[in-house]
Amino acid sequence: MSQEPEQQPDQLADRLEREADELGRHSDALEERVMEVRREWDRKRADPKVPGAPSDDNEIEPDEDRESGENKPPIDRGGGEGEGDR
Repeated sequence: MSQEPEQQPDQLADRLEREADELGRHSDALEERVMEVRREWDRKRADPKVPGAPSDDNEIEPDEDRESGENKPPIDRGGGEGEGDR
């Protein structure tokens, strides 16, 4: 089971090189998937019939209260259990 010391670094380097190659392939595949999803999202944004996909013209502005860090209580829309339901 013991190997000569000069072979161990070479074997380690080979194994690490294989792992790096595999990670590179996974990274390339993930990058392609991200690009595919981005293209799909752009197509959906261009279609006014797709709900929840605003076009560039109808870009949703961030909530000003969130940016300032100010917390507002949730709006009570009724219908749930509360003080008036007793």
